[in-house]
Amino acid sequence: MIVQDKRSRIGVGLIGAGLVVQSIHVAVVEDLSERFALRSVWDVVPERAGQTATRTGASHAASLDDL
Repeated sequence: MIVQDKRSRIGVGLIGAGLVVQSIHVAVVEDLSERFALRSVWDVVPERAGQTATRTGASHAASLDDL
């Protein structure tokens, strides 16, 4: 699969980094990576958002406003 530059794709921000996001949403965005790029993750548990961001190459939003 050829992946375009991240800036030319539609950016996605995830609110939450729990089990559903980990098992479904991240995989869907990765499967559709020709059109979408995971840009930022926020969660009420900052460490969980940070882990997801690190794993996916996204940024970690400190607040919903930052997302």
